[in-house]
Amino acid sequence: MGIKDLRMFNLALMGKWWGRLVNEQGGLWRRVLLDKYKGEGGSWGEWITEGQNRGSRWWKDVCKINELVEGKRDWVKSGFKLVIGDGAKVSFWRQVWVGSHSLEVMFPQLSYLSTDRQSTVQQMGEWIDADDRWWWRYEKDGEYTVKTAYKMLTTEEGDEIKCLKRCWNSTIPLKICAFSWLSVLGCTPCKVNLLKRNIIRQEADAKCSFCAEIAENEDHLLLWCDFSGKIWNKNLAWWEITYVMARSCKDAFLQHSWAGRNQKGWQVIWYATIWALWSTRNRRIFEAKQVSTEEVFHMVQYNSYCWIKSKIEGWTYSFADWCSAPSRCQIVKVLKLRLIELGQGEMR
Repeated sequence: MGIKDLRMFNLALMGKWWGRLVNEQGGLWRRVLLDKYKGEGGSWGEWITEGQNRGSRWWKDVCKINELVEGKRDWVKSGFKLVIGDGAKVSFWRQVWVGSHSLEVMFPQLSYLSTDRQSTVQQMGEWIDADDRWWWRYEKDGEYTVKTAYKMLTTEEGDEIKCLKRCWNSTIPLKICAFSWLSVLGCTPCKVNLLKRNIIRQEADAKCSFCAEIAENEDHLLLWCDFSGKIWNKNLAWWEITYVMARSCKDAFLQHSWAGRNQKGWQVIWYATIWALWSTRNRRIFEAKQVSTEEVFHMVQYNSYCWIKSKIEGWTYSFADWCSAPSRCQIVKVLKLRLIELGQGEMR
């Protein structure tokens, strides 16, 4: 009926402040905000994160704008892309300046081998003498407009939803796909989330089930804890590859989705590893059972093999083959083609 969604329209209006903040570098009002809210040092991301918890109501709303649309987290951030001028302000590995994701996520092995992962784009080559700027993807001139932001908010499927859809893998048991989906979304019943729901009352009780030192959220429990890190290192040695560990479950999932060598098999390792770690965590809590990293790694190998073997017809490798050289166990679905005879040798 042509009636606007006022909430989405208001968010689109607020998003205009982001466009001004990232591009109007010399504005007096921007310098005032810098002095008032940013303080000394800190990256743009840290500035925005800290701003969610302090400052005026308007500033808090601007900082939280990326989290206010279900299924479209980071909708403003993903709407802008970096257009390289001289590359002096753009991180070569960690910021998205080519393609749809950072080079650190798309090429983890190259990132791992880099001798200087803090380099800017300018330091990695010669660039034209112009300023870097943020380009709004939905306008030809790159300028943010409320009209295109509102249209994107109300019609376009967000990047987060696209990523979450990829969690549902037909090779993997449904409950493990569901757990992967929850981990990427940040909604597993880990201790930090239980603390938010008042199921756990004290912050001291929300420490990691493995190391008992850091608050237990998905990223720490499944990726960054020393115990979990040992499992991932065993996976890398097993597959004979190297890369930099992603900073979040979402990025780690995407890394496994983009693996070039035996892509399907490496994707399965993501599911097998996070499920083995989660199962081990639960056994520690509910059964007081200590499980070694060797046992967890064996769970990863065994579960991944069983899932592939049961789902992929024509996959004839043995468990010994899988354990000794998984990258050589190519996974190709055997498609059965049914030919329907129509008479006189013709087929359709």
